[in-house]
Amino acid sequence: MNDNQLRYFRALYELRNAHQAALSIPLSRQGLLKSLDSLEVELGVRLFDDKTIPVCTSTAYGNALYAYTVRQQGMVRDLQNEFKRIAMSESGVVSLGAAIGTMGLLGLGVIKEFELAHEGVRIVYDEVPDLRCDEGLANGSYTVALTVHPYHQQFETRELYSTDRFIWVSVKDPLSHRSSIALEDLAGYHVGVVGQSFKNHPELVRKSGEQGVAFASVDAFSEMTQLYRYAMKPGFASFTVPNVVGLFSDLFDGRDEPVRAVRIEGFPWRFGISRALDHEPSALEAAFIEHCAEYAAKRFGA
Repeated sequence: MNDNQLRYFRALYELRNAHQAALSIPLSRQGLLKSLDSLEVELGVRLFDDKTIPVCTSTAYGNALYAYTVRQQGMVRDLQNEFKRIAMSESGVVSLGAAIGTMGLLGLGVIKEFELAHEGVRIVYDEVPDLRCDEGLANGSYTVALTVHPYHQQFETRELYSTDRFIWVSVKDPLSHRSSIALEDLAGYHVGVVGQSFKNHPELVRKSGEQGVAFASVDAFSEMTQLYRYAMKPGFASFTVPNVVGLFSDLFDGRDEPVRAVRIEGFPWRFGISRALDHEPSALEAAFIEHCAEYAAKRFGA
């Protein structure tokens, strides 16, 4: 088998039509079928019942070969990512993913201090939503990342910070007079969260399902200002965190706010510095992970 034969096979397997598969390569239909005939002879099996009909069907052997090509492609991609990580490490670059909100809370000083202490080193960071940050670390786009709880099972994570989440509710809502609430107190409420690419959305759905808490609706928004306005009516509530609460409170300069932030129990917001378990960190990456832990301990008093 050679790479071209496997590429032609995948094209026919996925498109199920020899003419369309040949166009996608591009290659003549005759050339495609000849190559696949040779592949079947080499393997000693039939990969398709009939490759010439408009909608061809793969055999069990074809299904097995396709699964193999998917695994092979993944291994090649992993190797390419590892080469990229090695090259970046040798050039003194650390690629850092940062879930939105983590870098703002930790502070850019964590990067500046490390770069000052390591001449010629650069930390290049990309701030993205929680789930995209996990995806980037898993596929090798980042060598380390500031990830949000719940932490991926395939990551090794050193937690840097944890705080209670808060709920914004209207000052006219009975919940606004509470010092804290639990998830079940929001039964029957319209609940607002940041978009579905953030972990609090699936976590809210999961926890409410486990506890049997039914909401009137769960609505996702891309901006905190939208979540703030959403909570202005009784019966509506939206998730936030302490550092964001302070930003909105400052805007009112002592005037009465239309909403109040109330702590919610059992729903903390936590983040840490992570690496993929299948990637052995370079000395530079390991030093940066240790630096982040020490920096966070000083900044947050841990």
